Amino acid sequence: SGIGSWPRTPAPPGMKFGSGLVDAQGTLWIQMETTSTATSGDQTSGYAIRQSNGQWTFPTISDTTFLTQKMPDGVAPLYVSPNGGIYSYTWSNSRAVYYKLDAAADTWIQIAADIGGYGNTQTFDAQGVLHLFGIESPAGVDQMRHWWFTPP
Repeated sequence: SGIGSWPRTPAPPGMKFGSGLVDAQGTLWIQMETTSTATSGDQTSGYAIRQSNGQWTFPTISDTTFLTQKMPDGVAPLYVSPNGGIYSYTWSNSRAVYYKLDAAADTWIQIAADIGGYGNTQTFDAQGVLHLFGIESPAGVDQMRHWWFTPP
């Protein structure tokens, strides 16, 4: 068998591709960001889906705001669990807030909050438990910490 590739696909005007993953059905999910900044200096993120047939579902933007398929504000990369769920997180007061994508409703559902520390690294184990490794600095002394939970 040979090696194949999809044709090159440019990002839509005003957007750039970010991190991505492939789910169990072979669908490629790509995080996208606006290339211009809003007045506050924050960029907004959304996601695009490329199906196995090569068709994309690009988000649309108005100015620098995603109108569809928006990611939670300040979102980190996408993650897929062994059961096929797609997850991401944001930061609030130096703690992670985790979300699960409800793809059918095109919305993000908050599943956990106030977890982790700076420099979080996430990984799912084979049983679907999400492990986080991060750094906390109580009294100015860096400490590696480990948190874990099973997302819904």
